[in-house]
Amino acid sequence: MLGNRTKNRRDKDDDSEVDSESIVIPVTFESRRDDGFHFMHVGQYKKAIESFTKALELNEGDKQCLVTRSKCSLQLGDAQNALKDAEMALLQGNDFIPAILRKAEALYQLGDFETALVYFHRGNKLRPELQEFLLGISKAQEAINNSIGSFNSVKLLAEGDLSLFERHQEEKNKKPHREGRRKMIQKVEEKKTRQRKVPSGDPKVTKKLLEELHIDKEYLEHLLLDKTLTNSKIDFNDETIRNLIIDELEYLDTRMNFWQQQKPLYSHRRKTTAKSAILRSGSKDILNRLEEVDDLLLQGNFRKALEKARGTLKIVEACPSNKVPEKNLFIANLHSCIGNAFMELGEFQLAENHHIKDQSISEENKQDKGRAVDNLGRTYARWGKNEEAIKIWETKLNSDLKGVEKAWLYHEIGRCYLELKKYAEALNYGQMSLAVAEEIEDEDWEMNAALLCAQSFETRQS
Repeated sequence: MLGNRTKNRRDKDDDSEVDSESIVIPVTFESRRDDGFHFMHVGQYKKAIESFTKALELNEGDKQCLVTRSKCSLQLGDAQNALKDAEMALLQGNDFIPAILRKAEALYQLGDFETALVYFHRGNKLRPELQEFLLGISKAQEAINNSIGSFNSVKLLAEGDLSLFERHQEEKNKKPHREGRRKMIQKVEEKKTRQRKVPSGDPKVTKKLLEELHIDKEYLEHLLLDKTLTNSKIDFNDETIRNLIIDELEYLDTRMNFWQQQKPLYSHRRKTTAKSAILRSGSKDILNRLEEVDDLLLQGNFRKALEKARGTLKIVEACPSNKVPEKNLFIANLHSCIGNAFMELGEFQLAENHHIKDQSISEENKQDKGRAVDNLGRTYARWGKNEEAIKIWETKLNSDLKGVEKAWLYHEIGRCYLELKKYAEALNYGQMSLAVAEEIEDEDWEMNAALLCAQSFETRQS
């Protein structure tokens, strides 16, 4: 009897072991989406796209996944798919700011500068404080000007001789036997030594535009000088190596002209000092430099971003206000960039000083100081001064906050209270953040707020 009971117990244990080994952890939409965010942040854009695609199979039409996948496609140069994702996201709300920005950037990469400009203006009208739209307007307008030129340089005159068109029509009506003679003449002309049209332009600009292809261009140009090699014929179509080299060089020239339109802010640099460049082009050159600083911060190159921002700040401060009307606005923005760079480098005292300067300049010029307040709070929180962070952030509670910004602010204040072990206050702000996130249907902040509530409740109970 006892032996049978022991045997039955062993059988049950064996079954439980088999069941535990056969358990498969279910794949959820949230896990796929979070994998995508992780891969995007570490620069693995192909894997990020794969994760977002799998997430969208589980929750079709999620606009956050669509715009983030669109951003990854833009990073890989796939503007067509980036545009499709942005347009799908806009179907769920034509005022969704990230989707407007992605569509504008995709159109710009596709060379549709006019439509891109329309969407940059549309986004700027909805969110005028976002620098991305200002930069987009500037580069799209510059690209249009580079493509079609200035209207002042074009003069149309009601003069001319229409006999050219009449002769052309006569040529079309000529007898077919003339075709043979024309082909013979064409063959004779083809046998003449083909010459390459050398493009005009600054070699430094050419090197900047072609990047790694510039080495190939120099090699082909050097090869073209070797007459012994280039005059030898190859087996097919009676062509020479010289013609093939010229074809490749002309292709590079064509691509260079296109990229010059794609990067208009970088295409007109002359051998001048940075200050004279700003005095000549005004706000455009400063916007160019601010874009470079932002790119460096996003890439995590904080020291180089700091060096670039501080150098630009000195130049802008020395420029007269009549040459740069937005001088104070640019100075405040540069102090913000410098403060963020110092914060990421752990120099919190220096970061605080620059964010306070940003706040002061914004107040003096009656500009929105929300950016400075947010950055001061982030600096204090990273510094471990949670009480100061709460104090500065709570000054924004009475302002007209909406959407994600409100959910973020409640969450950050609650996180500071959690660090101070004030669990009741942390739970309260976590619940307010969760309520806002549910109202705007933002699943990311729903998850963040729910996690804060759970941590605050669990810690308080223990």
